[in-house]
Amino acid sequence: MAADAASTPRVTEDAGKPTGNRVYLRVFIYIAAVHLFAGLLFLMFAIGAR
Repeated sequence: MAADAASTPRVTEDAGKPTGNRVYLRVFIYIAAVHLFAGLLFLMFAIGAR
């Protein structure tokens, strides 16, 4: 009986809404922010090298 409970996948919910899609959105936002920050650093170094 314990094996049945352990084998069923659980859906994490927050206020009754599944949270899986929000994880992908958060990852996309973090990746975009890191790329923007890296682009800013690249631009600063490129301008500073002139």
